[in-house]
Amino acid sequence: MSQALSSQRSWIARIAVLAMVASLMAFGAAPAGAAIDTSASCPDSIPDAGFTDLAGVPAAAVDAINCIAEYGISTGTTATTFAPFETVERWQMALFLTRQATAHGLGSALPAGTDQGFTDLAGVPAAAVTAINQIAELGISTGTSATTFDPFGTVERWQMALFLQRLITIAVTDNVPAVTLPDGSDQGFTDLAGVPASAVTAINVIAQLDVADGTTATTFDPFGAVERWAMALFLARTLAADGIVPAGTNNIVTDFDDASDPKTFSYADAAAGEEVEVETDPDDTFIIDGIGASEGVFYTQIDIGDLVSVSGTTYSLTNVDAEDTYLSGPVDLPNFDAADNVTSFSIVEPITGVELNTVVGVDGDFTIFTVDGGSVSLASFSDDLQAGDTVVVSDRADGDDATDLRTISMTNVDVVGTISDIDDPALGNFKVDPFAQVFLVDDADTVTIDGELIDDADEVTEWNDNATECDEVTVTREGDLIDLELENCPIGSFDGLATGTFVPGTSVEVDFVDDDRDGSVTYQVLDAAGNEQRFIVDGELVTEAEFEDEITVGDLITWTPVDGEIVEESILELTNAVGLVALDIDTFTAAANTVTVELDQGDDTLVSATINYTLTANVGISGDDIVYQINGEDSTDEAEWEIDAAALAGTSAGATLTISESGGDIVYNVVSG
Repeated sequence: MSQALSSQRSWIARIAVLAMVASLMAFGAAPAGAAIDTSASCPDSIPDAGFTDLAGVPAAAVDAINCIAEYGISTGTTATTFAPFETVERWQMALFLTRQATAHGLGSALPAGTDQGFTDLAGVPAAAVTAINQIAELGISTGTSATTFDPFGTVERWQMALFLQRLITIAVTDNVPAVTLPDGSDQGFTDLAGVPASAVTAINVIAQLDVADGTTATTFDPFGAVERWAMALFLARTLAADGIVPAGTNNIVTDFDDASDPKTFSYADAAAGEEVEVETDPDDTFIIDGIGASEGVFYTQIDIGDLVSVSGTTYSLTNVDAEDTYLSGPVDLPNFDAADNVTSFSIVEPITGVELNTVVGVDGDFTIFTVDGGSVSLASFSDDLQAGDTVVVSDRADGDDATDLRTISMTNVDVVGTISDIDDPALGNFKVDPFAQVFLVDDADTVTIDGELIDDADEVTEWNDNATECDEVTVTREGDLIDLELENCPIGSFDGLATGTFVPGTSVEVDFVDDDRDGSVTYQVLDAAGNEQRFIVDGELVTEAEFEDEITVGDLITWTPVDGEIVEESILELTNAVGLVALDIDTFTAAANTVTVELDQGDDTLVSATINYTLTANVGISGDDIVYQINGEDSTDEAEWEIDAAALAGTSAGATLTISESGGDIVYNVVSG
């Protein structure tokens, strides 16, 4: 998620997860001693906080310490120490609680922290004094008396239970009053004599929520002091119970298919930086807005923009109203018509570019536009807005009251990514993954290529001569002009197995699987004289025509740019296939004379490619020099071979196509799986 989207994330989406947790009562409460799964709130992607004094701390607590440090709930006792075995003092607890509230999205709702009448705060850090007054104003702590807080007193486990239960209750009651928290019924702890009644309820509630386990199945140790490592665990579990995830790890459903077998859906995993597809099974566990459901119902309820939590084979869906929820985030596809005083744009998921919400604003009495903090006209707003900028829509207006203003605030953000499409190079246009907006290069723009400023009258030509669909680009908008920085693809030798697209004559187009980049890449080898192209076959310099005569499916192709230039000079080298090239068959289409295979690049990377097994006739080898075999036995003719090969490929065991040379012949052999 973008920072803007994560910072404005709707409490509806978060508290729905609390509803799920609360509904666990219907399935049976978590037993004392169970460990809550904090992987969503504290994923593996959270970095080590750098504390060097965690020897002897349980592994789960180490993860929790790093987690709450990432959320800013604790900063440690120094930059490199956490003091895990020290007890938590009440002034520290106040800081933890207010920072925890902020992590839960309540930062803007925190009171000012005005003096609540505590007279024993001398020596307490100023930030902690504010935090103490804030949690008193919220009712999370009432102090040890009307005038004392006992800031240096040790937090006991029964007090900790009250603090956390009150924080969670405030979050739920103030935001989603329809959600019912666990009832605080007896969880079997037998050592609660002398504990205030409200604390007994709190202990049972946080046990039901699996925030704090007992010290045994029947004991809670209510008067025990809370050490800092234990507090980290409690706070991390509270994050998990409330469905909180760090910025960038929200899972947003981007695609789903309930007609396939197995059924599938996809989500954008920002922690991994990619879209992830999930295959489900009817026996998996499905939860919708806190209620258990079948696989079929899950797929009838799922929609693009919904939140989904994936934990093993448990899939928890939170339905989201995009119109009301996705009111901030990166922009795509801006469409402005200043003449009609109307502006619209799409808010998108930043990894996949999936459109989540379209916002329409009307210039006039009911909408205020701002750019980078300053109020602007609709025309200025439109001039500045581009894909990748972030927007926040607030105070949604119904148009019935002139005082009911809506503000659409935009922050200019550089677009940084990979060029994903060049529609027409002559126009200097391109797209940046994952956005769909087309960026146009103008000769008045500032163009920098590989760190060198292009300062002439034809920046568009310079750009077009250098831009390819794998280059990294940075786009900075400055009013009507843009600043473009281009970093050419990493220079190096690209090599892989030829898949069989060969066009003899003045040029040869080689489509082959690339070791350095996913998928297949097509290189157009132009006239040697025009591009200083050099052709090498098995280590010897040859002409282009000789190169074309030699190339066959399965040969190793290496393309090397010279002197760092992409277009002016390069070497295309061919290494003839030696021995057998074995390729797993996916589909065999005799009518098209093709076979779709999986190419193994040697690093467990399998890429699909289509081979035309008649193409050898196009590269200087006559049809009589092609030998067709099934399991090593020659077929009488090509038609018979096609029938037998297709039959083998269609079996459950599958088949493999092997390509080899024998006495100058090309041998195609289909072998049983």
